[in-house]
Amino acid sequence: MATSSDLQSKLAHLPGSPGVYLFKNEQGEIIYIGKATVLADRVRSYFQKGTDHSLKTSLLVSHVADLETMVTRSELEALILES
Repeated sequence: MATSSDLQSKLAHLPGSPGVYLFKNEQGEIIYIGKATVLADRVRSYFQKGTDHSLKTSLLVSHVADLETMVTRSELEALILES
């Protein structure tokens, strides 16, 4: 499983393309799947300090140990892949 520095590196190198992202817990289990028009913006928004997230989102982010992204050619393709 990814270390905290691995996760930080992945967050720093996210693509600016549409796609799907998977958040995983320490056991490597997928705990959330989402889609984004711009992966870098969407995924990083979960981890920004000072952002007023809901309790549900804050709890989710506290369990993220790793992430994976899949770049798509369009937002529509990301929507289909997410489902």
